[in-house]
Amino acid sequence: MKLTERETQIYQYILDYTQEHMYAPTIREIGKAVGLKSTSSVATNLMHLEAKGMIEVGQDSPRAIRLVGYSIVHNSMIEELNRLRIRNNGLII
Repeated sequence: MKLTERETQIYQYILDYTQEHMYAPTIREIGKAVGLKSTSSVATNLMHLEAKGMIEVGQDSPRAIRLVGYSIVHNSMIEELNRLRIRNNGLII
């Protein structure tokens, strides 16, 4: 399951964008970020990443790209969980 250099660029961009914005980028945003003008080229690379089990691409939204095995946990959620643990002697009730 070796990724090409372009697939690695795209995957890393999706990961970084998702962490920053809490949702996935569009195909056009991905293309602009990695230097691909053709949305078809981006879509082909996304299909390859999906075939390799790295992402899942939904059809219901332009931002329906999910990184397999990755969940978004916002920092504020982590901070709230930590506050709950402190208040409850380390247990989340």
